[in-house]
Amino acid sequence: MSARCWLPLRTLLPVCCAGLLLSACAGLPETEIVAQPQIERPARTDIAHFGLQGRIAVRHATQRLTATLDWQHSPAADELLLSGPLGQGLVRLGRTAEGAWLQLADQRRFEAADWEVLAQQLLGMALPLSALSRCILALPLAQAGPLDQAGRLQWQQIDGWRIDYLDYESPAANALPSLLELRQGETEVRLKIDTWQLEEIAPAAAVTHAVTATGDE
Repeated sequence: MSARCWLPLRTLLPVCCAGLLLSACAGLPETEIVAQPQIERPARTDIAHFGLQGRIAVRHATQRLTATLDWQHSPAADELLLSGPLGQGLVRLGRTAEGAWLQLADQRRFEAADWEVLAQQLLGMALPLSALSRCILALPLAQAGPLDQAGRLQWQQIDGWRIDYLDYESPAANALPSLLELRQGETEVRLKIDTWQLEEIAPAAAVTHAVTATGDE
């Protein structure tokens, strides 16, 4: 079913939290950041496949939501699963060359030609979702801010959204982000990335991973 009308933000808030996804800080708990051992990573521009697991918090005006995020990305496909505190699937979102889709916990499903069209149909606003995989790697786009002492991006802006890279997984120049914050107007998103995987992930594996994570057979 293709969505042709806007949905209440309280219904789509989990989506907005999706990495950033239908983008939108309730703030993760403030904890001391412990220095991590240096991890060898390839150059950001060489990363085509990745998986990540983390925690996401969204605040829009007085509405708040926190969830865990599991995202598998390849050039051909993306699969994201947002889960609640007890592991219950809240939102599944994906895209392939054939189009984009979003499925809510009540099994309602929305489809569109791509992520941007899906966001426009559901929220009535344009969101830079196609750039999401590059933003999460801290690859500089059009309006990139200064670099830190290790040569890593500190912040950038895209389509009215400011993305701050608050922490990286290690002091290495090629370290990947571990804590990000996105802001636009009354909407703020904070993403704490707990785990990165950079082995190649086939699109079919991403689908299987999302199904397994929800406990479906």
